[in-house]
Amino acid sequence: MLVDTGAFIALADARDRLHAAATAARARMGSARRVTTQAIVGETYAFLRYHVSLFAARTWLDGVRRARDSRQLTLICTDLADGDQAEAILLRFADQALSYVDGLTLAVADRYDVRAVFAFDRQLALTGHLLVPGPIL
Repeated sequence: MLVDTGAFIALADARDRLHAAATAARARMGSARRVTTQAIVGETYAFLRYHVSLFAARTWLDGVRRARDSRQLTLICTDLADGDQAEAILLRFADQALSYVDGLTLAVADRYDVRAVFAFDRQLALTGHLLVPGPIL
């Protein structure tokens, strides 16, 4: 299960409109192997830092470090091939509202044969990955 920025934000911020859905989805995941990328960590930290608080961002980052150290979360470092693949995905889906991090996320999901993405962005299903819990309007 690849954890995306939107899921991390919803879990970290109890005021987020998707907090309850994210919390329920996480509970249903049980012991599913969780992975994320450095790009997602950076994007999440920046959002929490500038839209919630420095305390929330640092608390969240400490939680990521603990999850990584206890092997509950695997942190994937992207490489040049992932960047090239991300650019190809961005070109292929130019009609969609994808960020560069979204492109990297899809590239990594493809490279690591990720079955599902913990996300709310429908765009992250463009290359065929299952979204959990999926878009919520």
